[in-house]
Amino acid sequence: TIGNLLTANQASVETDLTGWYGHTNSGYGANTDLTYDDTTAAHGAACVKVAAVGAGLYGAATSKVSGHVGAVAVVGGTTYTCTCEVRSITGTGPTVRIEIAYWSGADFLAYGASANVVATESWQRLAVTSVTPAGATHAAITLYSDATGAGEGFRVDKASIHAGAGGLWVPPGVPVPNLGIRANPANPTQVQVGNPGNATWITV
Repeated sequence: TIGNLLTANQASVETDLTGWYGHTNSGYGANTDLTYDDTTAAHGAACVKVAAVGAGLYGAATSKVSGHVGAVAVVGGTTYTCTCEVRSITGTGPTVRIEIAYWSGADFLAYGASANVVATESWQRLAVTSVTPAGATHAAITLYSDATGAGEGFRVDKASIHAGAGGLWVPPGVPVPNLGIRANPANPTQVQVGNPGNATWITV
């Protein structure tokens, strides 16, 4: 499969919420309200709005934890990057965390790399790169946050799971550009090259 392994609607929500789920790990999917939001989008006509029902953990994912429904097929020992863009529902906050979730067959295996960003009223990119653990057959994007009350949340759009380190977002079926190279987050005047062997970045 070329480029983005997600379905077209997971990658850029256009028609409905097909392929997106309330994050059900540890039972906090029950604290998540997912809605189709056509008031703003990072790409196309709409995005997923992820809001907390009450205080506590809430989130969204491109799969169900049980049975890897919606997850994409991956090859063990291979480097993959998960990325998306997030935007606060209102004001600054919350802190949104992205992780790669792995399955072995229908059994949840482990979480891979993770990263955080404080969501604002502008779209921001979240990305993590990870080498699939031994035995992994499927992977998915998971996003979560911690709310102090109902109605807090974030929007998500432009999601991708693709082989390689780094890369820019593209819809499914399109080769991913800029794989393996990025600006150094700590110093944008420097360039870093991805090492696919251990999913680390080397400054050059």
